[in-house]
Amino acid sequence: IVIAAAQLRGVKAVGYDIDPERVKEARANVRAAGVEHLVRIEQADVFTLDLTGATVITLYLLPQLNVRLMPQLARLRAGARILSHNFDMRGAKPVEVRHVTVEPGGDGDFFVDEDGNHTVYKWVVPWEPDVAPR
Repeated sequence: IVIAAAQLRGVKAVGYDIDPERVKEARANVRAAGVEHLVRIEQADVFTLDLTGATVITLYLLPQLNVRLMPQLARLRAGARILSHNFDMRGAKPVEVRHVTVEPGGDGDFFVDEDGNHTVYKWVVPWEPDVAPR
């Protein structure tokens, strides 16, 4: 996600992972994409980080981990955007939900269901509580 953001929009981005092997792979991908001047990958536990300087947060975590991260996300400045791939944040009403279908066999197939479907959720801080039963 951070590589695509840098390539497509020229944004500076930081990616975090707790697993040293994933960090090593991600750093190699950043080098291969030629975006080292824009993208930094760090090994860290995202649940211990101060994320308040971020204007956009992208998540690809299981729903229960998204929920666990909500107290940190709630401290982001007003207007900060949170995007989550395939998983919602129970208790926070998204301002937008998009369903996207991609052709099977492309890059990123591991992100989609068997029919090639993605779901992307978007929230803006402060988000509206979602009290709808699930």
